[in-house]
Amino acid sequence: MVKLIALDLDRTTLTSDGHLSEANKRALSGAIKRGVHVCIASGRAFDTLPEEVLNVQGIEYAITSNGASVYRIADRKCIKSYILKPQSVDNVLSVCKQYPVTYEAFIRGCAYAAKEYIDNPVKYGATENAIQYVRSTRILKENIIQFINEHRNELDCMDIVLDDDILKRKIIDELYESDKDIYITSSVKQLIEISYKDAGKEVRSTISCRTSWHRQEKILRHLAMRIMI
Repeated sequence: MVKLIALDLDRTTLTSDGHLSEANKRALSGAIKRGVHVCIASGRAFDTLPEEVLNVQGIEYAITSNGASVYRIADRKCIKSYILKPQSVDNVLSVCKQYPVTYEAFIRGCAYAAKEYIDNPVKYGATENAIQYVRSTRILKENIIQFINEHRNELDCMDIVLDDDILKRKIIDELYESDKDIYITSSVKQLIEISYKDAGKEVRSTISCRTSWHRQEKILRHLAMRIMI
């Protein structure tokens, strides 16, 4: 019996233009009415989640920023979070300083991006379909490196943005060799997504037995399970 649906969003639950279809909305609502718990599990920061998903009655929690933050949707409160170590932030900037990349930074559910990326997302590997999403969900920073340095003690996570698959692999290898306190994933080809080592959508289950936000049948032990509607 299915007890939990943990929803990825982009290119799965959402349409190609980032919306929740009526068919998927009906399917989610129907599952909730049958007693299935529905939880968002996304790489997105909380403030970039579509309102049409957050407004589905019965979706209780959102695992965001690749597991770095868990929110209770009813009051939009962050109930569990990990932040990057400042040394990890310094290391990312140090490793990448010689490479043609830019960055995104995430703090308390908000997404920040470099002016050059917002001005021309396609230059950094984003698809045409992603342009509106990037521009509508990111807060522009003229100097993203300076911003990251100023907030190095409070980053939920950060992204390296680049349009070079070979360089991407090289940077990932260099980061893992130089820092054991990070978790890396990549949901789209232009991003290297970096968070604290204990984050990750699959490992959110480790907090389910210790926190009050989970009440019924310990279902959030099974957050590794994903069911695509």
